[in-house]
Amino acid sequence: MKKPSLIKVFIWTVTIAAYIYLVHRLIQFDYWNQFSFFDKPNSWWTYLLLFHLLLWGCNIGLETLKWQALLRPVVKVNFTHAFKMVLAGMTTGVITPARLGEPGGKLLLLKKEFRLAAGVATYLGGMLQTGVTTILGGISFLYVLGKPDLSIFKVGQLNDAITLLVILASTVVLIYFARKHVKRFAGSIRTAFSQVVSNGFPFEALIYTILRFIVFNIQLYFWLIFFNVNLTGALYFIISPIYFLLITVIPGFFLADLGIRGSVAIFVFSQLTNNITAIIAATFALWLFNVAIPVLLGSSIVLSHKEK
Repeated sequence: MKKPSLIKVFIWTVTIAAYIYLVHRLIQFDYWNQFSFFDKPNSWWTYLLLFHLLLWGCNIGLETLKWQALLRPVVKVNFTHAFKMVLAGMTTGVITPARLGEPGGKLLLLKKEFRLAAGVATYLGGMLQTGVTTILGGISFLYVLGKPDLSIFKVGQLNDAITLLVILASTVVLIYFARKHVKRFAGSIRTAFSQVVSNGFPFEALIYTILRFIVFNIQLYFWLIFFNVNLTGALYFIISPIYFLLITVIPGFFLADLGIRGSVAIFVFSQLTNNITAIIAATFALWLFNVAIPVLLGSSIVLSHKEK
């Protein structure tokens, strides 16, 4: 009897772990009653749901275009193949801290000679996303600090201030260790990195990253609307980048718990609404569309992979 290869064992292990993760998160969600209005269909939420599907397509489409742009100096892939790679990467990344396993799924769908450079491209794409989120979220945070009537420190005061200090301290520690990690492995990845940026700074990928960040903010806005939260659009878009900044700088293994994402959302958005359950439901719906659905789609791609 032929023994299964290590790649097959890896594929099945990752896929099963991803399914367990998704089921666990769905069971843990305590606010399913927020979706009770689905029992009474009406036109407004039908159109809004269709709009969310469109935004989801834009989100994944922009990530696919960014991945194509990052790969172009290494190897040219068509949109469909890049799309499959993105979904496969989300499947292998969802069960690992800070999505460190994302390159695994993507690289499965590439020839071996391109994998090292493509792995570097994956992390470069992550750095672009983190950089855009940090800069735009930081600008929003500084603006809010200068507006006492908008200050998020009004919410929870001492507890929230402590939370923020922990977040900032975690960020400093992560940056410090990331710097040492990069230095340690700089020699082995220098050639691959040079290949990825052989055409200069990836401005095209940066543009797609910024557009995707905008889509993230729009998605969450309309999910809050979907759950009957009355919002002032301008105020929301001033504050929302802070939410995405915080869930970016908090270590990824903490965010594996949806409750932490919900707590961060409450921390940021509770000054906009007293409907706490709607805030939690909106962040859950955002996770469902942007994480759970792509992981389910990506798992079928990973399982159907044939070794070459």
